Amino acid sequence: MSNIAIKGATTGTGVFTLESPATNTDRTLVLPDEAGTVLTSAGVPASAMPAGSVLQVVNFVTIDRGSVIAATAASNTLPSPNIGTAITPVGNNSKFLVQVRWNGEITYSGHWNAGWNILRDGNRINSSGNETWDSIQAFNLSYPASDNDSTGEGMTTFVLDTTGSTSGVSTTYQLAVSNNMGSPLTVFTNRCFNESNANGASGYENWSSEMIITEIAG
Repeated sequence: MSNIAIKGATTGTGVFTLESPATNTDRTLVLPDEAGTVLTSAGVPASAMPAGSVLQVVNFVTIDRGSVIAATAASNTLPSPNIGTAITPVGNNSKFLVQVRWNGEITYSGHWNAGWNILRDGNRINSSGNETWDSIQAFNLSYPASDNDSTGEGMTTFVLDTTGSTSGVSTTYQLAVSNNMGSPLTVFTNRCFNESNANGASGYENWSSEMIITEIAG
């Protein structure tokens, strides 16, 4: 016959009490034949979640409109408004699924020499490299040359960051533009080229952009 042992910690002054409910029926609690952590009504600690479990989801949405010039041969230019957010991990060695939805317009010349990257604390994730011609996602050209100032583009991309994490230590993810062309590139976010009105009332298209970060137990 196996035994049950209750062992107190060698330090600490707290008292843990096992208390039965008011009942007239005998009950039996059967312990599983495995090691683990007891779950309580206080919730499931991140350390008890199996690998692949979703630990938390954070997101950032912006409807602000703006533009930025990505200089010639610039590696990591942040759009304006910035599309990014921080996440404070609740687990250690977590993975992070980062999803981005961007809308806007790019100046006509040079789409073929530029791309998108996602940065973790300023460093590229899952990119083909760190040069100006390296990226995770190409620009989409959605209009003919005759309508290159009022028809926007959309981009959706994602990365799975397996770098790991330390619980409680914040990490920041940001969308960035890489420009490998021989001249500056203007990136308009949540607006098209001809939308000059700050409140988007000029009659041209306006959009929102978003980043979603999912922490996954490692």
